[in-house]
Amino acid sequence: MKHIWILPFFLIVFACSKKSSDDSIVLARVNDQVLTVNRLEVVLSPQQRSADQIRTYIHDWVNNAILFQEAKKMGLDKDETLINKKESYFIKLVVGAYLETEASPAITLSKENIRQYYRSNAASFIRSVDDAVLHHFITDNISDARTIQKKLKKKKSGKTMDELYSLYGVDTKTVMKGRLIKELDDVVFRGDGVGVVGPIMVNNNFHIIEIVKKNKKGTRVGLEGAYDEIYQRVLKQNRAAML
Repeated sequence: MKHIWILPFFLIVFACSKKSSDDSIVLARVNDQVLTVNRLEVVLSPQQRSADQIRTYIHDWVNNAILFQEAKKMGLDKDETLINKKESYFIKLVVGAYLETEASPAITLSKENIRQYYRSNAASFIRSVDDAVLHHFITDNISDARTIQKKLKKKKSGKTMDELYSLYGVDTKTVMKGRLIKELDDVVFRGDGVGVVGPIMVNNNFHIIEIVKKNKKGTRVGLEGAYDEIYQRVLKQNRAAML
């Protein structure tokens, strides 16, 4: 039985797809694209390797790998404009990393700082598109897919569900409309209903999605959902002050 688990998009997926002598443990594979332990350790700093952060990264890597293959079919990996932008983008990443390294030690944000920023800038946390809170499972085995579907529909609480999420590297995430594969996006954002959808077959993989909640365009993002965005905004302000 093989399970497939679910950063800037083209650079990360392209780098992980190159053949190399890396013989470390394979964490995920989508056709000829492979994510290994060594590659993950290069991309994620030690401070970013909690169990939840690793699961989220692997989940996103698989989703992006699938989308990247669809883009290759359209010839976008050969697009000269994108190729020319790659070097410029890499330079920006390096500069950003340097500024973050310099700024981070000086940043101390308390919960009250976060709340105050949210209250002062509440109007900027309005959703520009619909989004959905969901659990997204991927497997290449139809039998496993049906088992996942049945367990989700029975929805046993506690240890049973935690083990299922852990086995497939799934956690709760919010996805904006238009960011999933089209076949999945159409199903997730059809109407206002929530619940379990799938299995849906895309590129020889089976997707089962548990839709927990849907949020409409124009509604306000709660403080918890805005926390990371607030941190990044303050970080950018600190960077700008250094220049």
